[in-house]
Amino acid sequence: MALKNTEETYGQMSKSLHWIVMVLVLVLLLVGSLMGDIPFKPVKHLVYTLHKLTGLTVMFLMIFFVIWSAFNPKPSYPEKMKAWELWLAKTVRISLYVVIIAMPLVGWFFSTAAGYPPSLFGVAAFPAPFVPVSKSLAGIGHELHEIIAWIIVCLTVVHAAGAFTHRVIYRDNVLQRMMGLSD
Repeated sequence: MALKNTEETYGQMSKSLHWIVMVLVLVLLLVGSLMGDIPFKPVKHLVYTLHKLTGLTVMFLMIFFVIWSAFNPKPSYPEKMKAWELWLAKTVRISLYVVIIAMPLVGWFFSTAAGYPPSLFGVAAFPAPFVPVSKSLAGIGHELHEIIAWIIVCLTVVHAAGAFTHRVIYRDNVLQRMMGLSD
């Protein structure tokens, strides 16, 4: 399989980045929704640390993915798609790119503002640049982080519904070209 995309299908790099980011984002959303309830402080601290570091990893992977996508052809959409479907597909895809990069950025900023920047297990801290410690800023950032989480959930549902619609209703190759399945 080719590393780069073609006009017909996604290459191995795009597929790998897509699925790695998807799994990491889903895990981060799930863990993020549960980690506040962890009672044992050492475990809670470890989970928060891993959540922050994984979030930053996702941010850098998404930035690389966006750059990679900009310099690779994108497989064409089926000709039978209506204008509104094309618009929705492109809008959801670009919106996912934006919010998946924004989510860890906001988390990084608010955890820095709260006085708990991401750290590499106490060895090195990575505070967001130019972000002061501020309880009110941290609170706003935390709320925004939660709002973005729900936006990601909604966009992911629409994205997945579109992919499965192509597979089940339209019976075209839109889903297969990202999954590597044959017709």
